Amino acid sequence: MPIISSNHIDAIKQVLMSPQKVIILSHYNPDGDSLGSSLGLQRYLQQNGHLVHNIYPSKYPPYYQWMPQLDQAIIFNPNLKDRLTKIFEEASLIICLDFNSTNRINDLEPFLIGSKAKRIMIDHHQHPEDAFDIACSYPSASSTCELIFDLIVSLSGTDAIDESIAAALYTGLITDTGGFQFSSTHPSSHMMAATLYTKSIQPQEIFNHCFNNFSLNRLKLFGHCIANNMKIVENKKLAYIWIDHETKNMFNIQEGDTEGLVNYPLKVANIEIAVLFKEDTDRIRISFRSKNKVDVSEFSRTHFSGGGHINAAGGSSKLSLSDTLTHFEELIQTSF
Repeated sequence: MPIISSNHIDAIKQVLMSPQKVIILSHYNPDGDSLGSSLGLQRYLQQNGHLVHNIYPSKYPPYYQWMPQLDQAIIFNPNLKDRLTKIFEEASLIICLDFNSTNRINDLEPFLIGSKAKRIMIDHHQHPEDAFDIACSYPSASSTCELIFDLIVSLSGTDAIDESIAAALYTGLITDTGGFQFSSTHPSSHMMAATLYTKSIQPQEIFNHCFNNFSLNRLKLFGHCIANNMKIVENKKLAYIWIDHETKNMFNIQEGDTEGLVNYPLKVANIEIAVLFKEDTDRIRISFRSKNKVDVSEFSRTHFSGGGHINAAGGSSKLSLSDTLTHFEELIQTSF
């Protein structure tokens, strides 16, 4: 059964009936789902005669470099302002994937807001902004890649999915479901995977690219944080990890090196909530994860200007790392 409503499918079909100059945007610090959905949709649109620019607000983790056409993407850089201005001025359609709030694209936000192009949002996070002409918001979906899969099949059938599209979409599916272990996984997710298997992809190879592709330095970082920068709050079944500037310098942290670290405390049987605090130049970036029906999205949205899913959310703090951790410990005494 399709996830995206027939009304949304019809509206998007109408927009795509004539060739468009398309910009595809996804969120800051792109992950497997944002990369997979944008690359899969890019190839599909190109095959149907549309001119497509795939633009990311920041660099992607190096272990995704293998993905088809990723080397053709534009990564935001202040030096590209004139080029980006021209691309946004000429665009007739902007498709926003895997985010539902314009501030999630950081320095690209003014370009999006200032554009006269029609805006389509396709996303699976909660509480979308009213900033899009067509807003396909489906929080129950496992991933944005599953929504793009559903869109392509609804518009053109499974024959439109070639090996490159399938590999991109499978990447987002397995990363956002944690290899089909998160509660967002549904029968439709497995049915999608079964269809993608028929497109000559290499599932084990893709899995290894996504999950078994650590640098030695990244592995040492994880071990250090778990051994030295983790605190257990037993009465709340919670564990949190912090990464300060000293730790970042010690391990020369690169883009994507901390991805997945927040999930590790959940491997402990009696831990239901895991939080990662990462010191950045102007804020503390926070990632929340949980098991079962523990809602970390509401907590993040209420206290740390964040949001996301019930079991996976993000937020930030303008306080120092020390003050943020103190404030967090005070908050959890009356939460969860």
